[in-house]
Amino acid sequence: MAANGGEPAPRLCHVVKWPDYDGYGFNLHADKSRPGQYIGKVDPGSPAEIAGVRAGDRIIEVNDTNIANENHKQVVERIKQFSNETRLLVLDAEADAYFKSKKVVVKGTDMNVLRMKTPPRSTENQMHAKLPEDAPTVRLCHLRKWPDFEGYGFNLQYDKEKQQEYIGAVELNGPADLAGLQEGDHIVEVNGQNIEGETHMQVVQKIKANPNETRLLVLDIAAFRYYTSMEYKVNGDMSNIVMQETPFQRPSSPGQEVVGAITAAVAASSLSDGPAPRLCHLIKWPDFDGYGFNLQYDKMTSTEFIGDIDADSPAETARLRPKDRIIEVNGDHVEGLGHMEIIQKIKSVPEETRLLVVDSETYHYYNDRGIRITNQMKNVEYHRTPVPRQRAASEDRHVQLQHVAAIEADDAPEVKLCTIRKWLDYEGLGFNLKFDKSKNFEYIDSTDDGSPADAGGLKAGDRVIEVNGQNVEQRSHSEVVNLIKADKARAVFLVVDQEADRYYTSRNIPITANMENVTRLETPLTRLGGHVQTEADDAPEVKLCTIRKWLDYEGLGFNLKFDKSKNFEYIDSTDDGSPADAGGLKAGDRVIEVNGQNVEQRSHSEVVNLIKADKARAVFLVVDQEADRYYTSRNIPITANMENVTRLETPLTRLGGHVQTEVFQLLCRCQPVICCGCMSFSTCIAVVHSFFVNVCLF
Repeated sequence: MAANGGEPAPRLCHVVKWPDYDGYGFNLHADKSRPGQYIGKVDPGSPAEIAGVRAGDRIIEVNDTNIANENHKQVVERIKQFSNETRLLVLDAEADAYFKSKKVVVKGTDMNVLRMKTPPRSTENQMHAKLPEDAPTVRLCHLRKWPDFEGYGFNLQYDKEKQQEYIGAVELNGPADLAGLQEGDHIVEVNGQNIEGETHMQVVQKIKANPNETRLLVLDIAAFRYYTSMEYKVNGDMSNIVMQETPFQRPSSPGQEVVGAITAAVAASSLSDGPAPRLCHLIKWPDFDGYGFNLQYDKMTSTEFIGDIDADSPAETARLRPKDRIIEVNGDHVEGLGHMEIIQKIKSVPEETRLLVVDSETYHYYNDRGIRITNQMKNVEYHRTPVPRQRAASEDRHVQLQHVAAIEADDAPEVKLCTIRKWLDYEGLGFNLKFDKSKNFEYIDSTDDGSPADAGGLKAGDRVIEVNGQNVEQRSHSEVVNLIKADKARAVFLVVDQEADRYYTSRNIPITANMENVTRLETPLTRLGGHVQTEADDAPEVKLCTIRKWLDYEGLGFNLKFDKSKNFEYIDSTDDGSPADAGGLKAGDRVIEVNGQNVEQRSHSEVVNLIKADKARAVFLVVDQEADRYYTSRNIPITANMENVTRLETPLTRLGGHVQTEVFQLLCRCQPVICCGCMSFSTCIAVVHSFFVNVCLF
């Protein structure tokens, strides 16, 4: 299948189960002669076939995650991540060979991706599944508007003589084009409603019914003639419908960053008088079951709404309201996602969640002006469930919480967001953290002069509100310490001094990183007095190599040495075909980190012990000699957080080797079953049979 420019096109197949159909209708196939996971048999008329999945397709991504380095079982688990739907980015053999020859890593966000989705199936229209095999496909094009693009990018034309609506010009790379709409297409349905016999203006009104998206069931000229000649009434329940949809965000293109910046500036300037979105920070109480609300899903608009809300619940006290439309969950935009996907995002943080919501009036206000609603808008109101649970009267609680964002006055004291980075020539971050039992909060007791903490803006007496984006006001001292230690290279603190603490506490204003008067401070990349450089576009790569052990190979297959003259560890040699060789380590590579810990000041024996700490694998941050000279000459610390880090991994099994001690074939829809000899053969047969019966069938 080719895109507009003639090159083969990847396909993003959104496969949705039908209530009256068992599974998705496809199985996986593994080929020993080539790496990767492939589509095996695809059942005719199944959800998979109608969503564009084809036998022999190579799977690149499952639910937006690249699976190149995952085994069969891991891919199966990803497909089963959501109970009723899955998204597969696939390439046919031609496309796979093409992109490999170009050394291009295909992504689901690429502009040339064809997007298809299983349409709903009505049980009363099963007769349509008996269409002739050569019947041309019908296309359901789901068009979405982008904030930085005017309209859908097509015009509608009407043939008065034939009384038919059809598509005129389609703008290249516009929402309509990327949803598969083509010039000359005949429109059959708009948003699920047949438009036969309706006037041009009535059709236009149906398209505009939802201000930001529309669904058009269309036929190209050849398909239109085919079904007309057969006197066959085309509808949205047919079995041969192929669905394509506009991506949620406009794919990147030259100049896109400038356009986005201009759009953001225009949007920001329009917010002063607009209604306020609400960022509702819901926190569970130990003596209350859940958050106290339920979700309602509008299938027609793919929109999630708040349903019922329990009185005196975490949801109600965080100012969530019935019929609120959910825009973001924990900072991720969710408009257009499936119901189960949104539930998973809400559950991703066990005891709390952040929902950006708007009522109907607010939603239409911004959409009519082409402004995308985000948590970065200046007029967002922040509301948080009180912790511990407050049992005051309902009226008193609303007085405390109303207009939280509006309370901040021009003279409100600053809140500091301090990013504290470690320096290679300094031990630790240079501050002391203490817990005030009388006031029940963490604070900075002292900072060392000239330390990373001092250079990054932390001061003695600062009260700590958040660490690495997580609120710590109800965390224990040890939990806060663990959060600080989670990142070996830096820690981010949201803090207020004593004056600011009194100001916000006396006014019941929650302190967050989204407040207007947050001052962002950072420790310089190198110790003050040194030469600070940033990464240039031509900076050589840094490698993060995950080296896994193989069952049939002794060790990792490399030799580590210590250069006394330069005082660092380096890879002296790697064995051909070893895990180290397959994972990207090269002779001469200088070792910067092992398993996330910087080893530049460690002894040789300490480094060896770090490598041996994990029996199954070791992770190395390394640079070759050219890169070492580049960064050393510019005093640039090398870390795993740098933008130009290339991640390499040893394959799970030995390339071309035989990890297995016994191989046997079951009548399974997926792939041969491999026995590693860890139990008796009869026991293994029972276990494997149970696995395929209970786990592996789609």
